[in-house]
Amino acid sequence: MGKLLDVRGPFTIEWPDHPGVKFPVRAEPIQASASGNNTVLRAPGRGQFYRVGGWNYVATADVAATWFSGTRVVVGKQDLIAHGGMVVNAWPGFILETDAGKDLVLNLSLAVNVGGSLWFTILTYP
Repeated sequence: MGKLLDVRGPFTIEWPDHPGVKFPVRAEPIQASASGNNTVLRAPGRGQFYRVGGWNYVATADVAATWFSGTRVVVGKQDLIAHGGMVVNAWPGFILETDAGKDLVLNLSLAVNVGGSLWFTILTYP
């Protein structure tokens, strides 16, 4: 059974490829409504990237959602059903990494309200 996290935070995670370093886990709301690109996380600092452990979201109508790091697809098309939620969780692993210095973008096939939250850490390339 997984370890329960105190959601009142703050909490950290230690990635296997960075032993001995504890990274703060952060959360950000997902608020997207435009057809096309919706920036969820602005590019981090120079040489930094996001490692995303999961997200949850709900759409007000049927819509296809695709995650991008800049212009590179990092999670293929996910079909969301009206008022049906989706939870994607890989903690203590991760689902995706952005490219260094790139936005994390949620692309929607239609102009539909999509809301939820995303949890992630920020890492720096060596």
